[in-house]
Amino acid sequence: MSLVIRREAFAARFGGLQYHVRRRAVLDGGVHEVTRRWDLSLGDRMWPDGREWCFDIVGEHVSSPVAYVLRTDRRVGVGFGYGDRFQEIASSTYHLIEHHALLDHVSHWDPWPGPLEPWAPGPDRGVIADHLPARIEGLTEAAEASGPCNRWFLGAHVAVRVALDHAGEGPRIRRLHLWTRGETGRRQVRAALT
Repeated sequence: MSLVIRREAFAARFGGLQYHVRRRAVLDGGVHEVTRRWDLSLGDRMWPDGREWCFDIVGEHVSSPVAYVLRTDRRVGVGFGYGDRFQEIASSTYHLIEHHALLDHVSHWDPWPGPLEPWAPGPDRGVIADHLPARIEGLTEAAEASGPCNRWFLGAHVAVRVALDHAGEGPRIRRLHLWTRGETGRRQVRAALT
């Protein structure tokens, strides 16, 4: 019964909502820009996951190794196939939308080198990520976009995102994403990294 109630509530509040998210990343020495369309329409698959139920949504309009999934406890996640292990990416649909809004907001800032996609290989930046936000003056956590898998810290000239990747197998690693605005932001990040 909770599955039917949760799906109907999701469809009433978010069903059919579509929006675009712009992102920029530095890869192979060049800045790459992408715009992705997100669609919060319900899919047609449902399956049990422990004491909860999962159901799919359309999600990001891109060829992806993951399916976008909601659980009846309201968490949003991915699965690498229907019925696979659920991997949380946001505490709720509201957190996911706010996270996307911040990604779009910093899309015109200067990105620092890092992965564009959450499933792309890259190093674990957890040690740096644990301490960097506290070392940059003026950053505050954006609670509306943050949760256990995504933490955002914003200032006038620096944005920091610490996120868990989408690992199909093995432990999930933390990724550090940085954006700066102008020389002031670059100077703040360089000082914090030394």
